[in-house]
Amino acid sequence: MPWYLTDFIYLRAMIEKIKHYAPTFLYKFYLKRRERFLAEELCNLKIASQGLDADGDPFIELEGGPVFFGFLPNKPNRLLHQAIKNEIPYIDERCFKVAYEIVDRYLLPRSTPGESFFKESRFKPIRDPLNDFDFPMVEKAQIADRFKIRNGDVILDIGAFTGFGTLKLAERAGKTGKVFAFESFPESLALLRKNIDKNGIKNVTIVPKAVSNFSGKGIFYTGGHTANSLKKKTLSKEVEDSNFNNLEVDVVKIDVELPNVNSVDYINITVNGAEPEVIEGMQGVLEKSKNLRLTTPGWYYREGVKLYKIIVPQLESAGLNVISGKLGRVLAWH
Repeated sequence: MPWYLTDFIYLRAMIEKIKHYAPTFLYKFYLKRRERFLAEELCNLKIASQGLDADGDPFIELEGGPVFFGFLPNKPNRLLHQAIKNEIPYIDERCFKVAYEIVDRYLLPRSTPGESFFKESRFKPIRDPLNDFDFPMVEKAQIADRFKIRNGDVILDIGAFTGFGTLKLAERAGKTGKVFAFESFPESLALLRKNIDKNGIKNVTIVPKAVSNFSGKGIFYTGGHTANSLKKKTLSKEVEDSNFNNLEVDVVKIDVELPNVNSVDYINITVNGAEPEVIEGMQGVLEKSKNLRLTTPGWYYREGVKLYKIIVPQLESAGLNVISGKLGRVLAWH
């Protein structure tokens, strides 16, 4: 089995052990090894400007392309930067996490299976959901074509984070398309708004709410910028062992929030373990969207069971064709 298909949860646990017990120089070596080919991708970025804005947020503007606002680097980001800085001397350390996220979330967005068929990359092949499947190349090409975002598509981006992937979806959907971006974590939401506003994106509607199988108020558990969910117990081992905070957020059921949307063409769900509840709350949308494609991770555990075993029957009951990969990536379509 390829190295990038090793069990996700096992990798998370190993990362935590390395972070806590390894000397700094060994941890830097590990990070450089884990992120091999990153420098290669970063060297291809055509950076027009970078720095901190008036709010203290790091940004990178690409030549002739978008400007991206993100988070300052955390300790692992700084150590990784130190490990490869000789290969990327032109990237400001303060902006390194933004550069990383451009490569990791924008250039080959995880929300669109088959991107690696159209832009070859050696960095983290598993970013492309299609690489979780052992299909012949002909069949993979068919799936890649099926999941391409098309001009005019109506898209739900549930768990939009800071919006790097949302920007790509909005570009692909075009002026006649529509993207609904759902995000409730305040720090991520602020950057999502900035990324949409500063780039003058007009086809994205930001919905500042978490998504589940009910509408109202809910407790959102936070264990870092990316480790956030309405379902604390289904987060990975890395998150469960961290110090959780929690906050009350607005929660919405998709079938209630979008009663006037007659049909959806594409749904990307990334909510760190709360995916079954999201899907339960959108059964009406799933059933009436006859050109729908949907992608979601199913590798989190709930009571010892990987979530794809819950998600697949949910989607099949709504009349969708469903496949699941080795790690648990789920793809579905009408």
